[in-house]
Amino acid sequence: MGKKIRIWLIVAVSLILVGGIVFTVAMSSLGWDFAKLSTAKHQTSKHTVSETFDGVSIYAQEADIRLAIAENGECRVECFEKESVPHTVKVENGKLIIAAVDNSKWYENILNFAQETITVYLPQREYTLLSIRNLTGDVEVSKDFSFESVQVSTITGDIRCFASASGGIELNTTTGDILIENISVSSLRLTVSTGQVRAMGVNCTDGVNVEVSTGGVYLTNVACKSLVSSGSTGDIALNNVQATERLSIERDTGDVRFEGCDGGEIVVKTGTGDVSGTLLTAKTFLVETSTGRVDVPQSSSGGKCQIKTGTGDIYIRVLG
Repeated sequence: MGKKIRIWLIVAVSLILVGGIVFTVAMSSLGWDFAKLSTAKHQTSKHTVSETFDGVSIYAQEADIRLAIAENGECRVECFEKESVPHTVKVENGKLIIAAVDNSKWYENILNFAQETITVYLPQREYTLLSIRNLTGDVEVSKDFSFESVQVSTITGDIRCFASASGGIELNTTTGDILIENISVSSLRLTVSTGQVRAMGVNCTDGVNVEVSTGGVYLTNVACKSLVSSGSTGDIALNNVQATERLSIERDTGDVRFEGCDGGEIVVKTGTGDVSGTLLTAKTFLVETSTGRVDVPQSSSGGKCQIKTGTGDIYIRVLG
């Protein structure tokens, strides 16, 4: 019995080695370009838009989407796409609409290593609506633009938004990351499941809402009326985050770290995790922990700072 097992092991290893050699030879002949293995055929299409519009709506499946300023003042859309999933480009009711039309067969999606792209060159810097729905691609919006409202959603892609909005910005991704930087906005809602959220240089006249499932949150230089962040598992680090009214953080598992932050009222609840850092002004502390240590200033002035954790430590200092 042992001899038969050894024979089968030798056969299996030999087949693996032969397969590796065949694969290496095949890929070397293709210049190690995995895109050449794709079962789908791709094309590059270019569209010029002469009609005027004040809003942009994009629906894509697997393309990375990028918005950039049109240096020559001419609106154009460039797509690297599957031949069987072309994108239509039209202006309707004052809105530029870009949409994928899926005519693909099932076998064309077995192998697809080529990364599809949509680049939209916009002639103006200010628009009303930006709406993007994507499935597996990344989205990037340049700082050259401003909108009245922005709505971007993707499943597995990252979202990078550097554009401001006079109204609200809503960014939603499932397994991707979100990055925003140096924006002004009325209200901001950021939602991820397993990705990370990074926001730097945000001036929000109303509320900021950050929802995560298992991702980390990192906020730096954020000014707003209120900040609410909820999540299951993941740390949150706040550096120079100031909410004039309420700052509320809730986690099942995760550390909460403040560095030079403040809020009219601060509420922190975490099941398993430490709460530590520095605040700018005095607070009336109401703290509770089941098994951790507590070290906070003894003060009865200032707004309420309520901190409750199950198994973590609480360590807070006031700078002012």
